[in-house]
Amino acid sequence: MQNDLTTGLALPLPHPENKLQEDVLRLRAALAGVDSAWGALQLAVAGKVSQQDYDAAIANLQGSIANLNTSVSFLSSNKVATVNGNTGPAVTLRPVDLQGSAIAATFDAQARLDTVQRTIDDKVETTTFTRDVKGRISAATITYDGKTRTETYTRDGAGRINGMTT
Repeated sequence: MQNDLTTGLALPLPHPENKLQEDVLRLRAALAGVDSAWGALQLAVAGKVSQQDYDAAIANLQGSIANLNTSVSFLSSNKVATVNGNTGPAVTLRPVDLQGSAIAATFDAQARLDTVQRTIDDKVETTTFTRDVKGRISAATITYDGKTRTETYTRDGAGRINGMTT
């Protein structure tokens, strides 16, 4: 399996040589990354972070959305035959297509995102965030369908995430 990642948030990208079932899980991880960026943005808006952190969160979210759009476009034009009666590039997913889905989040005592749970078709994905001594997210542990993935983030001298290991 090819393990291409986006440049901004190191989110997983699909690859033409990967199997569809592999890339679906990678896209789920990308959505979790977008969700994490959204959580950081919400905290920034609530006045919990500096203007620099707020600007970085906006840039990360924009990059995540662009990468996700690229991934969805690629899958819909190259890999997906039919979804909900639509074929090829006409495939779009709407909230109604995800029936049986739910999302719940918990926050710690400082109102920071602690866990995110997603339920889709009776399977639960749980993402738990670990923080460093400065309160920044340093790792995310994702558990889904009996499998666990831990992503550990590294930061540059300015405190921005500049790498990830899994």
